[in-house]
Amino acid sequence: MTMRTEAFIDGRFVPAADGRTFATVSPRDGSEIAQVARGGAEDIDRAVRAARRAFEREDWAYADPAQRGRVLVRLAELMTEHLDELARLEDGEEAGEALGRHDDVDKIAFTGSVPVGRLFQRYAGESNGKAVSLELGGKSPQVVLADAGDLQAAAQAIGWGIFYNAGQTCHAGSRVVVARPVRDELVERLERYAAETFLPADPMAPDTVLGALISTEHLDGVMGRVQRAADGGARVLTGGERAEPVPGGAYMQPTLIETDDRRDPIVTEEVFGPVLVIQTADDVDHALELANDTRYGLAAALWTSDLRTAGRLARRLRAGTVWVNTFDASSMATPFGGFRDSGHGRDRSLHALEAYTQLKTTWISLA
Repeated sequence: MTMRTEAFIDGRFVPAADGRTFATVSPRDGSEIAQVARGGAEDIDRAVRAARRAFEREDWAYADPAQRGRVLVRLAELMTEHLDELARLEDGEEAGEALGRHDDVDKIAFTGSVPVGRLFQRYAGESNGKAVSLELGGKSPQVVLADAGDLQAAAQAIGWGIFYNAGQTCHAGSRVVVARPVRDELVERLERYAAETFLPADPMAPDTVLGALISTEHLDGVMGRVQRAADGGARVLTGGERAEPVPGGAYMQPTLIETDDRRDPIVTEEVFGPVLVIQTADDVDHALELANDTRYGLAAALWTSDLRTAGRLARRLRAGTVWVNTFDASSMATPFGGFRDSGHGRDRSLHALEAYTQLKTTWISLA
């Protein structure tokens, strides 16, 4: 595949206005892939002006909804056909600020970290007051009660929920709140499942399950969080070490770490890596208390064989999505988003469209 490294503006590839580039480094082996155009404020302005012209053309703005639908479906088809190319897209951080502050941008939808999401809110307030919807981080709990039943099914779902994509997903189930009577069996099953299934390996190999983290710098940060937790008294049950299936890459062993300190940053802060925190609860109310003791509210899961308990706790768990006896089930027909520091607004479903529309009232006098 031939990769284009320029910016794509107004239907064509162009270098950055000031000619600057930045290096894209592969986390697989630390090698430089390419020098990519570093978009700045002038490039963003050109792109926004081109987008505004296209948006206000009558052949789109006043097009029949069916025609718009056909165009969007074709766009989706093209995106599917070119997934490999789209996955290699890069962006410079100056471009994000320039877009957030641009007075001709009406709406920003951002998925990423809490600090950057807060920046976009600030950019909006300091520019044209544009609408901002945020889908930010999480510290999603997997609550396993004493009557969970099939602990192997729970362990497998929990393992996938945190070690998939090396833990680098916003709704990763990065905490397990487990009832004391089943703690030992669940942890044993988790340790075995992690060791057998999530072996760090070359992400270019088709059978790899656990690949690289996004960069060596991010890996350093994740490792530092685990080390500080261990220094403070947390117990590393398995993992916690770097791996090197490919020399120079950013790999980490799947990690289970346990602590009784609910204020430990490993419990309260998003790690964004293959690190699962174990917390033990004395009873159902204690489990609910631990699960909700977070500034995030993106997702949660509950494992129980009692339907009445499931209904009661699902209502009380403060999260935008709650799964019962499963994890990461989804549909384009259902909304996805969070509470509190996990952001606001929703992706998917018809509710997502509300963030991109505005109500308008027209009065007509026939007198």
